[in-house]
Amino acid sequence: GQYWGLYETDERPEASYGQTYFGGSKTNFDVVKCGNRGVTPTFATEATDGNLIAWSNLWVMTQAMRTNAANSNYFRILGANPDGTRNPALPVLIDVDNLIAYMLEIFYSGDGDATLSSFLGNNMPNNWFGMRDRTNPDVGFRFFNSDCEHTLGSPNSQIDRTGPFPNSNEGNFVFSNPQWMHEEMMRNLEYRVRFSDHVQKHFFNGGALTLEACTNRFIFKANQITK
Repeated sequence: GQYWGLYETDERPEASYGQTYFGGSKTNFDVVKCGNRGVTPTFATEATDGNLIAWSNLWVMTQAMRTNAANSNYFRILGANPDGTRNPALPVLIDVDNLIAYMLEIFYSGDGDATLSSFLGNNMPNNWFGMRDRTNPDVGFRFFNSDCEHTLGSPNSQIDRTGPFPNSNEGNFVFSNPQWMHEEMMRNLEYRVRFSDHVQKHFFNGGALTLEACTNRFIFKANQITK
């Protein structure tokens, strides 16, 4: 028979996804995510492809921002010299523009279950993926939303997900995640300016998150699924 109802497909962010959209070989991708498979400790960060070496290095560098948010520490994460110029001897460990866009979507939608989960006291993460091609030193980890049903007014959506939230796990690598990396880098002025540039781009002058743009997307989708 034929199915005339609604359906939703979901491309899982894994190594083969990276190969398809970013090129290279899937054997070269490190894919990290929040593990929620009933193992101990539940919600711990794990590598589903590749390894956690680069991720661990990135985590150590972002944690250093807690006590020293100097430009030298911030730009090191971006594979750059203290003045912000690219240093080819240093790998880029994070796609900072992707991170900002990723966080803005969570803040805008009020996602109550990512990246830090309100169900877990905002002290552990859930529902996030990140990946990086370890053979490409010029591109860092990119992040992907996942399982976002607690958003935009649905049950358990939140009014304010910007944090920071009181917690005890922020320095615990076991629960490392992009939101805590964002919060550590927010201590640096260069990152805050870059973040504000993205806010200006997307929330004003016809940007993707203006009322008009969001309403039009909603109406388009509603018309698409009518009847």
